Amino acid sequence: MDAGRWDHVQAIFHTAVDLPPGERAAYVTHACAGDADLLAHVHTLITGDQAGSVLDATTADVARDVFDGADSTGVGERIGPYLLTARLGEGGSGVVYLADRDDIGSRVAIKVLRDAWVSPDRRERFRREQRTLAHLAHPAIARIIDAGTLEGGTPWFAMEYVEGRPLDEHCRAEQTDVAGRLRLVRQICAAVQYAHGRLIVHRDIKPSNILVDRDGAPKLLDFGIARQLESLHALSPHTGPLRFLSPGYAAPEELAGAPSGVQTDVYSLGVVLEELLDADAGGRRPHSWFGASALGPGGQADLAVLCDTATHPDCERRYATAAALWHDLDALLAGRPLAARPDSAVYRTRKFIGRHRHAMAAAAVAIVVAAGSGWFYAEGLATARAQTQAEAARSARLLRFVLGVFSGGEDGAAPPSELRVLTLLDRSVQEARSLSGDPLVQAELFHTLGGIYHELGTLDRADRLLNDALDARRTHLGPAHSDVAASMVALASLRLDQSRLPEAETLVHDARTAAERAAPANHPVLVDALTVLGRIQREKGEYTTAAASLEDAVRRYEALPAAIGERAQALAALAETRFYMGDMDAADAVNQRALAVTREARGPTHPDLGHLLINQGAILSSRGEFAAAERVDREALTIFLQWYGEAHPETASAQTTLAQVLGRQAKFEEGAPLLRRALITQEQTYGATHRRTAFVLNEIGLNALRRNDFAAAEVAFRRAVAGYGASAGTHFQEGVVLVNLGRLHLARGAPDDLAAAEQALRRALGIYAEVLPADHVNVGTAKSVLGRVLLRQKRPAEATPLLADALRVLEKQPGPPSPYLTAARDDLAAVR
Repeated sequence: MDAGRWDHVQAIFHTAVDLPPGERAAYVTHACAGDADLLAHVHTLITGDQAGSVLDATTADVARDVFDGADSTGVGERIGPYLLTARLGEGGSGVVYLADRDDIGSRVAIKVLRDAWVSPDRRERFRREQRTLAHLAHPAIARIIDAGTLEGGTPWFAMEYVEGRPLDEHCRAEQTDVAGRLRLVRQICAAVQYAHGRLIVHRDIKPSNILVDRDGAPKLLDFGIARQLESLHALSPHTGPLRFLSPGYAAPEELAGAPSGVQTDVYSLGVVLEELLDADAGGRRPHSWFGASALGPGGQADLAVLCDTATHPDCERRYATAAALWHDLDALLAGRPLAARPDSAVYRTRKFIGRHRHAMAAAAVAIVVAAGSGWFYAEGLATARAQTQAEAARSARLLRFVLGVFSGGEDGAAPPSELRVLTLLDRSVQEARSLSGDPLVQAELFHTLGGIYHELGTLDRADRLLNDALDARRTHLGPAHSDVAASMVALASLRLDQSRLPEAETLVHDARTAAERAAPANHPVLVDALTVLGRIQREKGEYTTAAASLEDAVRRYEALPAAIGERAQALAALAETRFYMGDMDAADAVNQRALAVTREARGPTHPDLGHLLINQGAILSSRGEFAAAERVDREALTIFLQWYGEAHPETASAQTTLAQVLGRQAKFEEGAPLLRRALITQEQTYGATHRRTAFVLNEIGLNALRRNDFAAAEVAFRRAVAGYGASAGTHFQEGVVLVNLGRLHLARGAPDDLAAAEQALRRALGIYAEVLPADHVNVGTAKSVLGRVLLRQKRPAEATPLLADALRVLEKQPGPPSPYLTAARDDLAAVR
C-alpha cells in the first residue's frame, strides 16, 4: 500500500471512529465508494480498534480463547514472599495480580505465566521478558523487582505497582493544560529513547499503557512484550504471525506487515500526543484539530508541524528517534525553532523575537544606531552560520555512526537479540576508529565511550579512549578550548579513581586554565572541574579545602538549571567530606538536599541515588542506628545490582558497606559472602593495592577479629594498610585500619603484640593529626585504645592524659555510648 492510499484509509478510519456506532457503517460504505479493498482495510482497523490490543487487561475473552482458561494460581495464594490480593488483568503471556509483601510493607504487581503455556520455548520467552525488564532502570518505566518459579516450574516476576490513571484519563481529570501535556509526553519520549538505547522496542505505546501516579509522574508499562509475542507466533506455518497491535496507534509499516523499528514507537508517541491535544475538543481522534495553545508566536503551527512529523506515514520522513521528538518538544516549550520546521531566516527570526520580545524592543534603538556597522554584522552572521552548519553536519555524522553500530554494520539488519553492552561498546570503538577523516567527531565519540567504560569500571579502555580524545582535541582545537578542558576533566576523574592523585590535580588545574581562556565564568566545564578538584582534595585529606571547593561548585550549579544531576553529585561529594570531618549534622543536612535533588533529577533507581543512600547509611551507623542503616544500605545495593550487575566496583562498594553494618549487628555469616564477592571484583578492577580494595580488606579483617580469628584478621589489615599507603595523599581510612590493627594486637596481649599495637596506634594518630580535627570521633577512639595499651604495659602516667582526651571527645558524640567511651571510663577509674 502506497503512502497516499494509506492516508486515505487513515482519514476514513479516524472519521468513522468519531461517529456514533450506528452511523459508522453507512459512512464507511459511502466513503469507500465501491472500493472493496479500501473497505476491507478500513473495517480491519475499526474492528481492531474496538477490540483493543490483546495486551490490554480488557481482553479477557481473547486471552481465554488462547490460553484455554487454565490458571492454577489465584487470589489469596502466596508466591514467594508475596500474598496475591487482587487480579489486575490478563496480558499476552500471563496473568497480572496485585500482591503485598508483609515483612517490608511493599506492594507489587506480579505477572505469572499461565499453565497452559508452560512449554520449554514459552518459558524461555517469558524469562527473556524478565531479563529485558530487569535491564530497564528508568524513572518513567515500571521496573522489575523480583522473579522466581512456582513449584510446578511456572515462572513469575514481580514488577513495580503503579497506582495511577491512564494518561488520557489523568489529563482530563486534572484539566492539564497544553504545556503540561507536552511535558508528560516528553518524559515518555525520554523513557522510550532509554529503552531504544538498550535495543528494546515497545510497539504498543498508547494511553492505557502509560499510567500517571499521584505525583503526576508518568510510567510506561509492558515494555518489550509485543516484540517477543510476535516472534513467538512468527514461525507458525498455518496461521502466520499473530500481530498484537492496537490499530489506532500502530504505524503504517506495522499494519502492512513490514519489519518494525524505533520509528514505529515514534509514530505511536505522535498519535498519543495528538490524542491528548484533541481531548478537549470532544475526544476527537488524531488528525481532527488542535485546541488553542499558549505556546507563543507560531506555537500552534509549530505544534501541527511536530505532530505531522511524528506521525508521517513514510518512516523516512518521520522523526528518526524518540530523542529527536523529545528535543523538538523541548524547543516548542522554550519557544525555540523546531528541527522539523523548514529552516528559513524569517522563521528563526520570528522565534527569536518571540522568546526575547521585551529585550528586542530595547534593542531596536541600538540597531538603528549601529546601522553603519552592517557589513561587520553580516560577516558575523556568515561565520555563525558556517559554525552552525558544521555542527549540524557533525550531528548527522554522529547519528549515522550510532545507527551503524546498532545495525551491526549491515543495511536492513536488526541488532542481535542477545547483544550485550560491552559487545556494543567494543563495536562502537571499532567504528569510531574508522572515522579518522572527521577527527572532531571521532574525538567526541572517544570522549563519550571513554566515560562509559569508566562508569562500567573498565579503566584501561577508558584510559586509552579519553587520552585519544584529549590528543585529538588539542591538535585540532588548540590548547584553549572548552572541549579540551572537558577532556582533561574526564581524564582527571579517571585518574582520581586510579589513585593517581598528583596527575589528577594537574589535569584539573590545566582544564580550568583552558576553560577560563575559552569559556564564560559559569561554563559547565569549569564547574565540573571544581567538583573533581574538591573530590581530589578530599582524597588527599585536605577536608577544609575540599569542602570550600565543593560548596563553591554547588553554588555555581544552582545557576545552571540544566545541570541538576551534576549539582546532586557535588552535594553528595560535599556530604561525604562533611562526614569525614566529623560534622554529622552538616553531613546529614547536605545529604538530604542531595537526596531530594537526585530523586527529582534521576528517579528512584539511579545509581546516584544509591551512592547517597550509602552516605545516609554511614551517617545512621555513626549514630548507632544500625537497623535503619541496614535498610538503606540494602536499598542502595538493590539499585546497583539492577543498574550494574554483580561484578561491578560500585556494586562491590555497596556490598562492603552493607557487610559493614551487618558486622556491627554481629551478623557475620550474612556479611561474609558479600565481602568475598566484593574483594574479587575490586581486585579485578583496581588491583591489590587500591584504596577501594583496601576498604573491603579492612572490613574482612574486622569480621575475622570479631570472630577471634586473629591470623586472618592480621593478614587482611596489613594488606589494607599497604593498599592505602600505595595511594597518593594521606587518607584518614589508613588511620582507621591502623587502629583496627592495634586492637588486634591488644586482643592478643603478648608483650610483642602490645609494642606493635602502640606503634600502629601512634601512626594512626599521626595521620589523624594531619587530616582530622582534634575532637573527631576517630581521634577519641584511637586515644581510648592506645590508653588501654599503655596501661597493659604498666605506663599509667602516659595513659591518663590520653584516656582523659578520649573521654572528652567521645562523650560529645551523638547516639548511644560507644564501647570505646565505656572502656575509657573504666580505664580511668582503674588508674585513679
